[in-house]
Amino acid sequence: MSFMLALPKISLHGAGAIGDMVKLVAGKQWGKALIVTDGQLVKLGLLDSLFSALDEQQMAYQLFDEVFPNPTEALVQQGYAAYQAAHCDYLIAFGGGSPIDTAKAIKILTANPGPSTAYSGVGKVKNAGVPLVAINTTAGTAAEMTSNAVIID
Repeated sequence: MSFMLALPKISLHGAGAIGDMVKLVAGKQWGKALIVTDGQLVKLGLLDSLFSALDEQQMAYQLFDEVFPNPTEALVQQGYAAYQAAHCDYLIAFGGGSPIDTAKAIKILTANPGPSTAYSGVGKVKNAGVPLVAINTTAGTAAEMTSNAVIID
């Protein structure tokens, strides 16, 4: 059983939280997701429950599993190119700070001219971009709850 914490953002926790999140997103009918993650997490099978839940709801997605620690602007551009090529409509970040930060930077580019590093500072992003869902695999950073991202130029 999961529980929900709703601040400015919704945070689901506990057993079944991924399935519950997918059901919430399915109701929004956002379209196709780009899943932003690290290839090692895929190899370890950590995304299997996400893939199963998305498939069960017949939700379309594209996997971008090229994220590495301390993401760079080049990685963000690669992710944004994958987003565009797959005709995605929203983002799902799965992992720790690096996948989540990469997805946040891709989100910026969906509604603002690049590079994402041009938006360093407070109040520079003018357009919100597409929806982003973050599935955090680490504890303590709160990367999934903030709008900040660390990208190396």
